[in-house]
Amino acid sequence: MFHISVPPGEPLIIKLVPDILSLTATWNKSRVNGGSPILDYNIALLDANNNVQRNHSGIRETFYTFRNLRQNRTYMIVLQARNVVGYGGSTNATVSTLEAGKMLFCCLVGSAVHQLGICYSLA
Repeated sequence: MFHISVPPGEPLIIKLVPDILSLTATWNKSRVNGGSPILDYNIALLDANNNVQRNHSGIRETFYTFRNLRQNRTYMIVLQARNVVGYGGSTNATVSTLEAGKMLFCCLVGSAVHQLGICYSLA
C-alpha cells in the first residue's frame, strides 16, 4: 500500500506572554500532521510594517522566547510546522511588548511602612 504525505496543518498559538524587552509564544502541535510526524517549527517575528525582524527554524519545543526587543512595540508572530514534506500553512498573532514604567516598593521596618518609588526607562 502506498502512503502519501502532505505538509502539516497550522499549529495553534495558545499563549503569548509579553514583557518589556521580550515575548514568549506557546502553541499546540498541528492537529493535522499531514501523514508524517511533525519534525520542528519555524517562527518569525515581524514589525508593524511586516518586515521580518527575527526568524528561527528547527525549534523542537512548543514554545519560544524572543529576547532583546524594543519596549512598547507591536509585533506579529508567524508560526509554521514542518514534516518530511516541508512547511505547512502559517498561523499568526499580534502582540505588543510592555512599556517601561514605575515600580513602587513597600517595606515594613519596625512598625512603620516605608515606600520607595523607582522610575525606570529602557528607551
